[in-house]
Amino acid sequence: MTVVERKLEGIAASSGISFGHAVTAWDPELVTLNYSLDPEEIDSHIESFRRSIEKSRSQLGKMQLKLEQSRGGDSTTLIDAHLLILEDGMFVDRIVDKIKSDQINAEWAIQSVSRTILEAYDRVRDDYLRDRRGDLEDVVRRLLFNLRSYQPPTFRSLRYNTILVGRTILPSTLLELKSPRLVGLVSETGGPLSHTAIMARSMEVPAV
Repeated sequence: MTVVERKLEGIAASSGISFGHAVTAWDPELVTLNYSLDPEEIDSHIESFRRSIEKSRSQLGKMQLKLEQSRGGDSTTLIDAHLLILEDGMFVDRIVDKIKSDQINAEWAIQSVSRTILEAYDRVRDDYLRDRRGDLEDVVRRLLFNLRSYQPPTFRSLRYNTILVGRTILPSTLLELKSPRLVGLVSETGGPLSHTAIMARSMEVPAV
């Protein structure tokens, strides 16, 4: 069997060298369920969206408590940022309004509103502010998981020397993972100032 070597170049987010096996991080946004609603279905979708918010808050609260107990609270800044997004009326109310005005399902409304905000982040010239888009992406994916009643992947059965590869590697994934089997990260989005990069550096995991 012939082995073909491919060299890919990227931006170093966390320094170091690692060798391992690529494992794909599944992205819930790749599985879209977008459809129009009948008028009598609108209220139930708004209620489902609000339940996903409350479930997300509860999950983040439990994660924050564990971090405070095990890591002295140093990593709770990330959780605080995500909780603030869930409490942001501009974000939440726009999604509710989108469901009502366009008569679309909650998933579609979340994706539509968040993409508009993410595009605004991309136009910002400040690198720090632009990299905060990762926090919104993380919250959106958590909402989608909870809206569909899916369990986010825990990666508990990672093989040794795993390099996690995905369009976006969520900082909350690293918080929940914390596995010595993880030796590297590769993602299409993010940058050296993103929370994922900061987490990777604190864990001494090379990231590109």
